Amino acid sequence: MNKKLIKDIKELSRGYDSVIIDKDEDGEFILIKGFKLPPGYNRNKIDVLLYPPKDYPLSPPGLEHSLFVPKDLRYKGAKIEDFHPKSASNWAWLCFQRIRWNPNKDNLITFFEMVRANLTFIEAASIPQIKKIGSHGCLSTIVMALIGFMGLLILVALVA
Repeated sequence: MNKKLIKDIKELSRGYDSVIIDKDEDGEFILIKGFKLPPGYNRNKIDVLLYPPKDYPLSPPGLEHSLFVPKDLRYKGAKIEDFHPKSASNWAWLCFQRIRWNPNKDNLITFFEMVRANLTFIEAASIPQIKKIGSHGCLSTIVMALIGFMGLLILVALVA
C-alpha cells in the first residue's frame, strides 16, 4: 500500500469501530467495522470490505468487483439492486462501474460517504444523478457536491 492510502486509512479509522488492513488470495483489503447504515436496512451497522486499486488515488476505489457488504443485507425486507452475492462467502459485491473522482481532492472518507449516500437514496431512482449504466445495471455517480460537503463535515468533526 502506498503512503497516500495509508494516510487516508488512518484518517478514515477515526470514524469507525475499527479499520483493519489485511490480505487474502484476492489481494490487500481494508475491512471497516461499524459502517453506519441509513434507516430502512435490516441492520444499523455493517462491516464493509474494500480492495483498493493498486494505483490509489489515481484510480478511484470501489470499481468493478472491489466493494463488498454482507450478503444478507436487506433494505425494507428486499435484496438491494446492484447487489451480487459472492459464492461460498458471507459477502456480496456492491456494483459501481464509474465514480466521479478527483485524485487531488477525494479520499477514502469521500468515497465511503458516497457509498452511504448511495445506500441512503436507494429508492431515489428518479434523481438524475443516480443513473443505471451498462447491461449489469450498476450504479454510477451520486451528487459529489453533497458528498464533498459531507466529507468536509466529517473531517472537521474528526479534527475538532
